[in-house]
Amino acid sequence: MTPPATHRWRSAALLCALVAIASRGGAVSAQTTTGYDGYRLDHVDSSAVLVATTLAVPSGSADDPLGLEGLTHAVAEAHRIALERIPGVLSVDAGVLRSRVSWTVLSTPSAADAVLRSLTAVDIMLDGLPTAIEEARRRLAFTATTPAVDVDTEAAGLFGGFGSPWSRPIRGTSETVADVDAEAARERWSDLLGRRAALVRVGPPDAGLDPASMSTAPRPEVPRAQEAEPAAPALAWTTPDRLRVTRDVTNVWIVAAFPIPSDLDRTTRDHLLHRIEEILNPVPGAPGTIGAGAEVARVPTGDVLVVRVTALPFGAARWEDRISSLPTDITPPFDPEFFRWERRRFRAHLLLRDARAGERALRIAHDLLETGAVRVLEEDAWELAPDDLSNAAERLGPPRILVFGPDIGAGG
Repeated sequence: MTPPATHRWRSAALLCALVAIASRGGAVSAQTTTGYDGYRLDHVDSSAVLVATTLAVPSGSADDPLGLEGLTHAVAEAHRIALERIPGVLSVDAGVLRSRVSWTVLSTPSAADAVLRSLTAVDIMLDGLPTAIEEARRRLAFTATTPAVDVDTEAAGLFGGFGSPWSRPIRGTSETVADVDAEAARERWSDLLGRRAALVRVGPPDAGLDPASMSTAPRPEVPRAQEAEPAAPALAWTTPDRLRVTRDVTNVWIVAAFPIPSDLDRTTRDHLLHRIEEILNPVPGAPGTIGAGAEVARVPTGDVLVVRVTALPFGAARWEDRISSLPTDITPPFDPEFFRWERRRFRAHLLLRDARAGERALRIAHDLLETGAVRVLEEDAWELAPDDLSNAAERLGPPRILVFGPDIGAGG
């Protein structure tokens, strides 16, 4: 597989990516914005009707103080509730992970400036806090009786370390959420905005977006000795593991995580994720399967490809075997003609998803946080080579697998 430095990213990564975006209908250029410690980008899209504004911060629930688990989730929900009250706002998506929190606001062009001002305003967030805390407590009372929370907690411990901040529940508990107040929320908000965030807007030419809005905080310089001797690609772990949690419930949950090499190109990674999702969800569907999906997640030691399957107990063993063999299933080389068809279909999938303003704003924000560069998806997809997918699958690390539910093999 071609090395990522020449395979996907331009030599002047951020600048060239922005030029490429501008050349396909957007208008993006660069200048410094005083006082903003992070990435700020307005992308003008002639085909857009609404404005999508995303704020993504590289800090999540794993950074909640001990005893205040669920604080980040409460803050994110409070901000979502308050943002939805702004005239002209159509929807707000708040995403809280253990390593990241983001808000994506879809609004009319006339509301774009009010949204931009409100996204970093602590008083706006505090206005929604009482409602967010009450909603969180009601939800926690309901989910306390469902196995989904236990599945997530066990998987987080297996992948990120039992007893570590990573293994704490994202939404916290009824007890910890009850201790969240305005002072704690304000301190957490200050901590979030003190991180190097990404603030991205995507909208039509008449939305008042600033085509000269791009700014970046200085990136740390790498000593020349490190440039000359790059470290070997890191993996989140190098040994497999399996955890079996037996519970008397009606279904079996299987959650597996494969370490992703730290130097794997992001578009190749997306292609691998797309292919695995198709394997997990065949047409027609697999008997005994209730739901299946895959995603890329960040654990304390690196990125992992997470596979989740919910199945009836009689199909659990078959699904565990199939998940364990996923990299092997992908490694046979594609027939060249089939690969060209597969690549074209994957490219269409990427572009269709990116055509939605909210999806594009969030994707650009994540690109900036990950690499400081914005991908040009239509070009990146064409550059995929026949062996890239199989090579990426072969380089995945050994899986850690959680099997949660009844053990019909042991119980008869």
